[in-house]
Amino acid sequence: MLRAAFPGYAAPTTPATMGAFIARFALEGHRVYNGQVLPVALSNP
Repeated sequence: MLRAAFPGYAAPTTPATMGAFIARFALEGHRVYNGQVLPVALSNP
């Protein structure tokens, strides 16, 4: 979908990196991020 919407754009993170972040956040994030807004995107294509 990203490739179709933004031809030629290279995402700054890989799917594996983003998956690892989401998994860690789901397992451990509640200890650190309580009631905070967390930006996930590094840029807006």
